[in-house]
Amino acid sequence: MLPVDRVEGVCINLTPLMKNTIRAKILMVEAPAQYSVGQALVFWLAEQLTADRVLSTEKIRLVLEEFNLTIQIFGDKLEAAMDEVQACRSVGQMKKLPACKFGLLDMKEACIDGQATFLDLETGESFPSIDKMPLRALVYNLTTLFMRYRTQASRPVSVPQNTNEGNDGQRQSRDGVSHRPPQRQHAGGHPG
Repeated sequence: MLPVDRVEGVCINLTPLMKNTIRAKILMVEAPAQYSVGQALVFWLAEQLTADRVLSTEKIRLVLEEFNLTIQIFGDKLEAAMDEVQACRSVGQMKKLPACKFGLLDMKEACIDGQATFLDLETGESFPSIDKMPLRALVYNLTTLFMRYRTQASRPVSVPQNTNEGNDGQRQSRDGVSHRPPQRQHAGGHPG
């Protein structure tokens, strides 16, 4: 379980309205103290899609409504696997975390591992297959997404005095939480 302020605190691109919509209409929770890994993933996928500016807010909400349960089920599996990985490491064994990928196909359809349908982003309808192979596919690895945002959310909170900028120039919110979206990794493994 993850504290609400940490999960939502790194969502600097989501408006208060979108955060409330995710909480009340998609996750259907009122004033939670903590989020499950799956619930955090819903927030963090919305944050990443918003930061990347690949979909409108309307389409992001459609994606979250359609894939919410699949994301949360995967989050539960991920949380259990993380506990197993920790236990295995403590005795010198290796275990991999499960993977789940969310994809945007030509920015017209969306799909996710664990769900056998494609979501038409123009009509909101779901189909068992798509008419033609996509030219472009943008894929998000939800395991990596979770790990990066969890790292961001677990950083210590620092409150600079009499300024809105931290020592490293990162943005500070009114609550004093430092915000820096996770950096993308390029093919060479260097932040970009």
